[in-house]
Amino acid sequence: MKNKKTIIISIVTILIISGMIFFKNWKTNSQFEFVEVTKGPIVESVYGLGTIKSKSIFELKLGVSTSVEKIIVEEGQMIKRGDAIVKLSSMPLKTSPISGVVTVINYHQGEVVPANTPVLRIEDPKELTVEVKLEQQGALRVKREDKARLSFESVKGESFNAQINAIYSRNDEFIVSIVPEKLPDNIMPGMTCDVALIVNEKSQATLVPVKSIQSGLMTVKRNGKQKKIKVEIGAMDPKWAEVVGGELQEGDLVMVRKK
Repeated sequence: MKNKKTIIISIVTILIISGMIFFKNWKTNSQFEFVEVTKGPIVESVYGLGTIKSKSIFELKLGVSTSVEKIIVEEGQMIKRGDAIVKLSSMPLKTSPISGVVTVINYHQGEVVPANTPVLRIEDPKELTVEVKLEQQGALRVKREDKARLSFESVKGESFNAQINAIYSRNDEFIVSIVPEKLPDNIMPGMTCDVALIVNEKSQATLVPVKSIQSGLMTVKRNGKQKKIKVEIGAMDPKWAEVVGGELQEGDLVMVRKK
């Protein structure tokens, strides 16, 4: 009788354990799936919001106070280098040292201009740069001559190549100056663009989904069995991660959460 009771308890225990294992596997299979490791290109970038700036800017400032006799130009007017721009009291006629657009006129006829105050501003719209402000972590990852890509919300489906020209600190902010190869003719100083600063780029890499990795570990199916392995990660984009080392083997299937 005692042996019979022991056998029944053992059977019940086995059934409970089997049920738990079945439920765990069913839950795993319903929430996760296994996908193949893929090969392909990957680009890792630091992202920021860029502001279009004119590379060539002239502001007319004077070392002494004076008054305006006549403003010869208007805001928005295109002028050439050497064109007359303003006549000031007791001074020769002022001309522009650059070609560009008059973007700001601060004083008009009869008004007194204090010393070292801009009378007007001229910007060359043909020589443009892009300025991006980054946090410290991002600034430490980029370097001069790195590639960049620019995109504008109003220019759908198109991006523009650029290159980092300088990285520097200004008023406790980290500034990246970028020179575009070519921009549309209607892009003007003051406009904004999305900037991708490329910090790592591979033409052929071993790729797994980013969501399959947790703290350097991932679960794979190998020879029909699930196994947790360590991996070393290289470049990453929002969707894919490059595997550069660790225990991943050819033929492994990678476990990811279902969409």
